[in-house]
Amino acid sequence: MLPAMGTVFDAFWRAAAYCFMPRLILLSLLPLIVASASAFGLAWFFWEDAVNGVRDLLEGWQLLAPAMHWLDGISGGAFRSVIGPLIVVALSVPVLLITALLLVAVFMGPAIVSLVAQRRFPGLQKRRGAGVWRAVAWGLGSTVVALGALVLSLPFWLFPPAALLLPPLIWGWLTYRVMAFDAWADHASAEERRLLMRRHRLPLLGMGVATGYLGAAP
Repeated sequence: MLPAMGTVFDAFWRAAAYCFMPRLILLSLLPLIVASASAFGLAWFFWEDAVNGVRDLLEGWQLLAPAMHWLDGISGGAFRSVIGPLIVVALSVPVLLITALLLVAVFMGPAIVSLVAQRRFPGLQKRRGAGVWRAVAWGLGSTVVALGALVLSLPFWLFPPAALLLPPLIWGWLTYRVMAFDAWADHASAEERRLLMRRHRLPLLGMGVATGYLGAAP
């Protein structure tokens, strides 16, 4: 356990040092700029329609009618006016985080892997177990699953514990799937990559979930 933790801390401080490199700073700002611009544009053109659509959906969902009536009663009628915007924001934040994650995987992932390989493991063999298109397909497939999980879990978001737990968990699962695949795509064979992801699934998921909470905190 202690040697493993030492390896994690060693990787952590090296990663923190890399964050101050100008090239990585520019690459890290690009996903933020693209995601922010997309959020502003979507909010400008579709905010009212999205809020009204969520309200109509909730009011027409018979399974949620008792919970909606109870929450509206204890809030003095204010619940119906705020639930639409809250759900739109709650859905938009994970989608924006997922978009930023995919942009990071496209722009930063290869650069970081190449940098670490050159500095720390110059003799590391490239077995190229997955090409660019397979990595893209993996990321898009994982994203579809994550978005489906977000939509299916939407009714549970009316209850605070689930609203605090589910989005970071889904985001963390997607983070570990995409980042781990990209990290091993060039240097591991397909069989090695599957073995590593299977062997280290829980630690990778834990790091992804921690990232999910950090990303959802703002």
